[in-house]
Amino acid sequence: MKKKESNYDLMSANARKRFLHFDQDAIIKKFNLHSDPEFIYLSFVNRLYRINRDSGKICGCTDSRCQEASWREAGFNETLAIFDMLCHGDEFPVLSGNWESISSLGGIIGAGHSNSTMLDRYTAPFTGKVQELSKACHTLGGTPQKSGDVSFLLPVFDFFPVWFQFWDGDEEYPASIRFLWDKNTLRYLHYETLWYIMLHILERLREGF
Repeated sequence: MKKKESNYDLMSANARKRFLHFDQDAIIKKFNLHSDPEFIYLSFVNRLYRINRDSGKICGCTDSRCQEASWREAGFNETLAIFDMLCHGDEFPVLSGNWESISSLGGIIGAGHSNSTMLDRYTAPFTGKVQELSKACHTLGGTPQKSGDVSFLLPVFDFFPVWFQFWDGDEEYPASIRFLWDKNTLRYLHYETLWYIMLHILERLREGF
């Protein structure tokens, strides 16, 4: 009996199909990407990915040598984030240099508390491990910043960073996570895609421990 596809599988498949309708040469030129007749290559959260130009399948390289056996199929969060950036809008991203929370970007009244709560549920693996988390941020190509116990600009794409901040917990206050985005972000990514990216970054950071 064939396994029923999940909504995540269907959304990923639809994103691949949609990508195949775009002018790939225009995308390559717009983002200055490396390519060959079979694949388009790009970096996402400091990992090399390749997109099959015939099927739209995305795979990420899991080691520095990138031999054929080290490529694994991208998950839902990676797939939707990569295709959204490549296929959303006509202009190359121009950053404002001004940082905002995801709730401010979305313009959702009263969303700040719920967004913070949703992210803070992911603090457990990092609590009490500031040095380990800082090392993991360095591994993702992060640039240290001054804010919080751990604070780094992380490269979502080579040309598009996000500001990750972590405050460790103590007896009085619980640990807290915050992501800040460039004010122009929603010109180039859909609001829901930001959540896919944040969850993927948190997963990659946990892998670094």
